[in-house]
Amino acid sequence: MQPDANGFAALRHAEHLGGHPVLDADVIASLRELGGGHDGLLVELIDLYLVDVEERSRALLAGADAGDLTAVAAAAHALKSGSANLGVLAVSRACAELEAAAARGDAETATQLLLRVGGMLPEARAALAALRVGD
Repeated sequence: MQPDANGFAALRHAEHLGGHPVLDADVIASLRELGGGHDGLLVELIDLYLVDVEERSRALLAGADAGDLTAVAAAAHALKSGSANLGVLAVSRACAELEAAAARGDAETATQLLLRVGGMLPEARAALAALRVGD
């Protein structure tokens, strides 16, 4: 399982969200409520997620390059959880599928799902960045 960085990047702008909103409005509203109706907590969580997603993306690619499905499953699990916590549910669901494929040793499906997740992340990042600055 060795998708190259160019293949991963080429799919980053592809539409993979299947018509679902990038961010779950209920989760975002809950996070705002937790922050007392202010966006400070939400902005902090977005900033943390945007750093984390870069680290997890690198871990996914490193695991894939090394043929290490255990590492892919671990990185997918972490990205799945972080995405769900911030309302990036389509990415979370795709990561759940990737985690399961990697855990069962299905390298072919894991590769396809890795590329799918990679294609979803730019839109998720853009939506969060826009939310962060109030666009």
